[in-house]
Amino acid sequence: MFWDRFKKPKTPEPPRATTTDVQFKNVAPMASGKVQTSERQCPADCWETVERCITEMLEGDAEFVTLTLAEISSNVRYVQSCLNDDGIYIELGVEEGGHTRLISKYCAEEECFDIFEEFFREGTVSDRSGYSPTEFFV
Repeated sequence: MFWDRFKKPKTPEPPRATTTDVQFKNVAPMASGKVQTSERQCPADCWETVERCITEMLEGDAEFVTLTLAEISSNVRYVQSCLNDDGIYIELGVEEGGHTRLISKYCAEEECFDIFEEFFREGTVSDRSGYSPTEFFV
């Protein structure tokens, strides 16, 4: 304790720069939808399969879950989510012309299931309030 008085305080690291100006290639057309986790990839042929993958992510058995559909009714191509120290993080892959941008937010468990289910059944995410462009480190 005595020596602690003579130590120089640690200087905090400067914040890293971020950008939201990131574009991804559009997903190539697919014959059928798929759901993918860090543990497996399978056809998204029924809601129960997607629901099971989300539950595995929430229980810590999978790092993420991504649902991509063959047919969409809006410009959302895929929904993906992961669990981190801050909660449930969810992203939408939104097609804009020849590229895809990500928008994201944190949500509660029930909302996560609702977002995936609406996307699975209707091919859209109707309520995009609270989403903002995803930030990436430069």
